[in-house]
Amino acid sequence: MLNKTVAAALALAIGLMSAQAFAAPVQAMNDQGAVNSPVEQERDFYDKYVKQFVRNDNGEIIGSTRETSLNKEWLHKVSERKNLVIDGQSVAANIAVDGQYLLVPLRTVMDSLGYDLKWNAEHKSIEATKGAQWTSVQLNKDQYNFAKMPIQLGKASVLKDNMMYVPLQFVSEVLKADVTLDEQGNITIQSQSEQIPQDSFGGMHWVIVVNGEGIGVKSDEVYTTEDSVMVPVEAIGQALGYTVERNTDTGAYEFVRGAKWIALKEGEKNAAVGKMNVELKTAPVVKDGALYVPFESMAEVFGAKTGIDPTGVIGIQEEQ
Repeated sequence: MLNKTVAAALALAIGLMSAQAFAAPVQAMNDQGAVNSPVEQERDFYDKYVKQFVRNDNGEIIGSTRETSLNKEWLHKVSERKNLVIDGQSVAANIAVDGQYLLVPLRTVMDSLGYDLKWNAEHKSIEATKGAQWTSVQLNKDQYNFAKMPIQLGKASVLKDNMMYVPLQFVSEVLKADVTLDEQGNITIQSQSEQIPQDSFGGMHWVIVVNGEGIGVKSDEVYTTEDSVMVPVEAIGQALGYTVERNTDTGAYEFVRGAKWIALKEGEKNAAVGKMNVELKTAPVVKDGALYVPFESMAEVFGAKTGIDPTGVIGIQEEQ
């Protein structure tokens, strides 16, 4: 017997689905017009909606069957709401309903979650950063970036009342915040605490993606310290098109690509990037014959956008 509340089941569905509509609470009355008990309501919800979700081999929800639909009365309740609860604070926001999708105002949500936003007029997109996290959303395009990996949610961002709106799945799938809904149509968003992934249970399965492609670095070639994720910078530099050589006179590792020149030296926090000096969070370290630098410094060293997520995906993306 399912012993979670309807709201908890909804939170699970939203957190895992990536391309289809949300399930909604079922009617509180049975076919005879009698009010169902909470347990019966939960069972109805589970049988009518959750069983119709499509799962992959890992048991994760990846979609729903065609029979699954949103309850129109419940959608109307959602559309009447004029606020969201974000990290415990009530935030004024309109929630739009578009077919089988709930849409929320992007800037309102991301501002409240602590992201810095920048509008790119050329590409009609918003770029957002929060610490090492980076994502971008392009208007009228169903492609959202998480750790430099594109995600499709089944619904493109849209312009409404001079604001960009995104499907609610964006909040859970891309921003990795917890989202819950209740039978009254209230939406609550709670950001997860920022944590550096830690090696555990035999080691994190690390993957390094450069410009959208995995570069073949083995998982054990990345390691964590108390406050940093250390990455093999030579392999990353080569994937970005740099030639890498160690200067025997200075002991520095030099990266050259056209007119670009970078010098990194073991034990020194100051790095030379062209004619500028960049202070790294942690001094480079040589381990097993390879040079390592903190992932947080990749953006300044190579002038690229970077992202990392708790599953171990490390993304580095240069501007096209």
